[in-house]
Amino acid sequence: MTGTRKDYGTNPVLRFMQKFGYLMALNVLFLVFSIPIVTFGAALCALYYTLCRIIEGQETEIFRTFLRGFSENLFRGTVIGLAALLLGRIFYLELKFLLLMPSALGPSAVCGLWCLFSFGCLVSAFIFLYFFPLQARFRGSFGKIIADSFLLSIRHLPRTVLLLVSDGIITAAAVWFLLSVPAVGIIPWTVLVPLICMVNALYLRDILSLRREESGQKEDKREGGQTWKKAHFRGRKGGETDV
Repeated sequence: MTGTRKDYGTNPVLRFMQKFGYLMALNVLFLVFSIPIVTFGAALCALYYTLCRIIEGQETEIFRTFLRGFSENLFRGTVIGLAALLLGRIFYLELKFLLLMPSALGPSAVCGLWCLFSFGCLVSAFIFLYFFPLQARFRGSFGKIIADSFLLSIRHLPRTVLLLVSDGIITAAAVWFLLSVPAVGIIPWTVLVPLICMVNALYLRDILSLRREESGQKEDKREGGQTWKKAHFRGRKGGETDV
């Protein structure tokens, strides 16, 4: 789990086993660091932090990289994670109210409440979908990352919808597999969260400026030691991202 990445060449079986092993290790780390519940946001940022390094082909010790990503994103990840939990609770109560709504309310009021509920869920999903990978990848003010998360989700709306659909399909497939084949149905759940994050990171590859590292290329550095996070948002041409 903490070993350095190895190149297994073109052997598809070994490459698949290697990637599956990484995802399993990351899933365990994510669950362990999410045990306090309030830290699941920081753990999710650390997950993206590690996955993006793997996508770029950098030499990665899984545990150390995850731990560094967790420590760097502890405060902001925890705050946005708590916000996600709070909004989830609010939306759950609102949905319960809408389903058990007294018939005294008119059709227009019911329609308005459903539209408000749907809009709130959609905006929240758009922001959270982009926030965690952006927070893991870049440095910037908290407000800027939240604003850019929403603006990027609107600018790349087809991709955002595709991300939501693909995440839903992966989760639904894991549930179906668990219910249909109980004997081995737990296997997809051992890699579920890292798999979803990996798919998201690959979809957002150009936005996150992810690219395979050339031989001999070094990490970005800043005062006080090495860092992998960029100093600001970057688009395809290396300038600040245009949202």
